[in-house]
Amino acid sequence: MSSLEFFSKLFGGLTSAYGTYELTGARRADGKAEGRALTKKADVTLDLFAKHLKGELSLGIVPIMKDNNCKWGCIDVDEYDGFDPLKIIKKIRELNLPLFPYRSKSGGLHIFLHIDGVVPATDMIDKLTQLASRLGLADCEIFPKQRTINVELGTIGNWLNLPYQNAELKTRNKRHRPIHCNRRFRKSSTTLFSQTRRFL
Repeated sequence: MSSLEFFSKLFGGLTSAYGTYELTGARRADGKAEGRALTKKADVTLDLFAKHLKGELSLGIVPIMKDNNCKWGCIDVDEYDGFDPLKIIKKIRELNLPLFPYRSKSGGLHIFLHIDGVVPATDMIDKLTQLASRLGLADCEIFPKQRTINVELGTIGNWLNLPYQNAELKTRNKRHRPIHCNRRFRKSSTTLFSQTRRFL
């Protein structure tokens, strides 16, 4: 499996709609980067993931699928000025939680939980709500935001911007060398995915 295929599988969700987000360069009073969000009702293709990783667009995926299952969820830490993400990352490690933290496009923090397989979206929401509380993040948004959707009736759920946008430039280690998504996830995902079962 290629790096691109692995990434698209890991962050896969609803296949009939997606979002894009374009930063304007402006910032709100709280420090959040502002942008223009657009939801598109169209097929989610491998090419969209490729463009995301190359920095040609910022791709947002709806985590809840047509059958109301999901393979990942996220705690959206919407804090900016004065926020220290390292404190949260340290707590995740201290509690030995199978979570992946990423800096969000707007400057906050997205904390992902990936599943080996799928679970009902309602179970993911309940578990992430519990984990957010343990991390002192009870007021944060949880994705998926919907417990059920009905694609035939036009309800598609809320999408979330994925990490690794323009990956070669933005995702780097302490020596400012690129961290390839394939290398990082393949190194740790097998162990973490097996651990998530005791949380769900």
